[in-house]
Amino acid sequence: MPATSVEGSLSLIGGLNPESTGDSESEGYGRAYSSATSAHKCTGDGNAMVARAGLPLQVLGVKVVFSGTVRVRGSWNVMPLQPGILPRDVVSRSMTMEIREGRGVGPLKDHIYLHLNHLPPYELKKQLPGISETAAIFAGVDVTKEPIPVLPTVHYNMGGIPTTYHGEVVTIKGNDPDAVVPRLMAAGEASCASVHGANRLGANSLLDIVVFRRACANRVIRY
Repeated sequence: MPATSVEGSLSLIGGLNPESTGDSESEGYGRAYSSATSAHKCTGDGNAMVARAGLPLQVLGVKVVFSGTVRVRGSWNVMPLQPGILPRDVVSRSMTMEIREGRGVGPLKDHIYLHLNHLPPYELKKQLPGISETAAIFAGVDVTKEPIPVLPTVHYNMGGIPTTYHGEVVTIKGNDPDAVVPRLMAAGEASCASVHGANRLGANSLLDIVVFRRACANRVIRY
């Protein structure tokens, strides 16, 4: 997460992460977690610089996907004891609780199994061809016959440096909780513009990448 200086006076924190798996994302602090889809350079340097400067960080939440090897996006319920389709934060939290309470699988009991073999092979081939191939390559699993080893995995950072919708970094100053820090801006996963809930919608990454970066650029023109 680079911090760059514009004409030596305006600092911008953020950046595009071209190595990210899945969505086009800006750099965050995903690699602070043991299991993440983030590029290896996403180590939270921008957030750390702001914290060392004595400025606050806000709502350091993450969007979690189900697996370190595959990402299952579909309409099937992966928790048989719970009726209906559950949101990712509920599923990932339940998975984590199962593992922490000693009910994981494998030599270290550090993951659980995702069963898709109850689905007809033709449906797996039609609906989940990429996941079937990824599971075979990285986990050596035939999803039509075997369960996939999975664990909750950080995919997107939804909190960070608090900003206005112009991308200006804010801090607490006296009775003002939104005092603008002069000439300091942030966008992307480094920032927190408060547009994400517990489950970031897929297209909302475009808000971080396109909308707020454009807002930053428009604000920069004023300096």
